[in-house]
Amino acid sequence: MKIGIDINPLVTGHQFRGIGVYTRNLLKAFLDSPICHSYYLYRSLGNFTIPFSKQQVVLHLVNSKEGGLSGLIKKDRVDVLHITDYYHPIYTLADLKQIKKQGTKVVVTIHDVIPLHFPNHYPREKTFIEENVKPLLFFVDKIIANSYATKQDLIKFFSLPSAKVFVTHEGVDHQFFTPIVKDKDSIVLQKYGIKLPYFLYVGGFDWRKNCETILRTYSEFSKKISDKYQLVFVGNDSPTQAMRKIMDKMSEIPIVTGFVPIDDLPPLYRNSAALLFPSYFEGFGLPVLEAMACGTPVLSSNKASLPEIVGDAGILINPDDLNGWVEAMKLLAIDPTLGETLRQKGFARVRTFTWDECARKTWQGYNSCLS
Repeated sequence: MKIGIDINPLVTGHQFRGIGVYTRNLLKAFLDSPICHSYYLYRSLGNFTIPFSKQQVVLHLVNSKEGGLSGLIKKDRVDVLHITDYYHPIYTLADLKQIKKQGTKVVVTIHDVIPLHFPNHYPREKTFIEENVKPLLFFVDKIIANSYATKQDLIKFFSLPSAKVFVTHEGVDHQFFTPIVKDKDSIVLQKYGIKLPYFLYVGGFDWRKNCETILRTYSEFSKKISDKYQLVFVGNDSPTQAMRKIMDKMSEIPIVTGFVPIDDLPPLYRNSAALLFPSYFEGFGLPVLEAMACGTPVLSSNKASLPEIVGDAGILINPDDLNGWVEAMKLLAIDPTLGETLRQKGFARVRTFTWDECARKTWQGYNSCLS
């Protein structure tokens, strides 16, 4: 099969976000696989080095000299084009119409449609989806959803036929995210001023992440249960104004690391007492899997995709139930056996999420377009 892949998420600001993680790891699983296909990688900007691979790989920069994307697809005689990024598109709808006329099937991955659930919080993003993503969904041959929750959203909001949307769960790099404590772990913790024990959050700080609940929960926990724990926020963003108002009144100021190199993530996960993840909405929720792979107990929201991903391997809590979060943190603090039980359940759960399996199901989706 000749497979074209949009790699724009690997050369834009998305390379450090979920779309970039997905595209990078899916591509790696494709290129590392013993199953042979030919891969054509398309980007509209930036530099990219092709990873070593036994597969046939061709890299293109999309520009008008080559007749745009449709010209390159025609030249390469691609069977399936996989669009991974509609925020920095390598295509126009005119391109895609020409590509389909040439006989190439088109697939797109949708990670979430969160703005449609919360239009008051994300009005610009809602407009973007309606004007740019919606036409794409009706145009492509197949849609990949990263969770059954996302699939149901696509059917609900766009009245799409169920057969058009197939689910491929994302995975975890089990060789990278490991529970094995290493000598450098203490150096990483010292770099950020972190002392044991601590609770951890990994992700962005926008409204849906519900970081204010983490702050209020930690404040209550410190007052009523134990003041020995630190709270650590790991993410590329700066705290919001709402977060800062709460932090200004706290006796124990949380640590906000800002951007961290990816190599620092496993030590931060595996040395923490628990991952706190009270998000109002996730399309998938990679941090909960990364935490499980590192042997970290997970306290998670019970909304959207998170019950699907966490299963019974973590403690699921309503994101607005402050007392529920405090109680869960208390139980972990006073009962070491609970933490160990969650660790073992997490290991068992996360083994079912691999990038190789994501690649296998993605190939199935490609084949379903061609059959």
